[in-house]
Amino acid sequence: MRSAGCATHPGAARVADPLAGAGVEVVEASSWETAWAAVNDAAVVVSPREEGSGFPMKLLNYMAAGKAIVAREGAAKGLRDGETARIVTGGPKAFASAVMELLRDEEARDSLGCAARHTASDPSRWAAHLQTLDEIYEGLAADRRRSAGAMRCTE
Repeated sequence: MRSAGCATHPGAARVADPLAGAGVEVVEASSWETAWAAVNDAAVVVSPREEGSGFPMKLLNYMAAGKAIVAREGAAKGLRDGETARIVTGGPKAFASAVMELLRDEEARDSLGCAARHTASDPSRWAAHLQTLDEIYEGLAADRRRSAGAMRCTE
């Protein structure tokens, strides 16, 4: 991840990273505003987590911002390698290599970022995801109603 510099992002701190090359800055943000400013300034954004359930909201934010994304395969839900992101299956060196390749290739960054933004803004692409979210929330609400009812019975 590269940003314009911590001085322009109050609340951000530089994080030492042995894999970061010249001109690469890894920023640890202390607030949403600081994180969003760093994302907007970044040439490449990353999602290095190995796996995760559901859809990582940071990916949706990155996509909506039109940024080139590098993500690990297990947590790259909704992304397509070479189309909307670079999806990495290898270890830390492969991940760093994918980031560095995009930092050197403005055309690839622009292409991935534009495709990601288009995907995030196309309602037809999200219909299935929204249906799944509706089902999850309905299930949670039903569980809560059952739990609330059970609690009243024991009082």
